[in-house]
Amino acid sequence: SILTGNDLGQLGMYPEFPAEDEVKAYSELPKVKGLLEEFKRKPDQVERLLHKEAQKLIASGKVDEAWKLLLSNKTI
Repeated sequence: SILTGNDLGQLGMYPEFPAEDEVKAYSELPKVKGLLEEFKRKPDQVERLLHKEAQKLIASGKVDEAWKLLLSNKTI
C-alpha cells in the first residue's frame, strides 16, 4: 500500500465525504481529467497511481482534494 498510517489518519479525520457533485466537478478539471485518462490506460495500476497522487495531495495539506481524487475512481 502507498498510503501510510498517517495518510489514512488524515483522511479519517476529515469531517465529511465530499458530495458526489463535488467529486464529479473535480474529476472534470483538466489536470485531474488527464490523470484519470492516464490511469484508464493502466488498469492494473489504477489503485497504486491513485494512492500515489492522493498521498501527494495529503502531504500538501489538500486532504479534501485527496478524497475527491480517491472517490473519482468510480468514474474511471
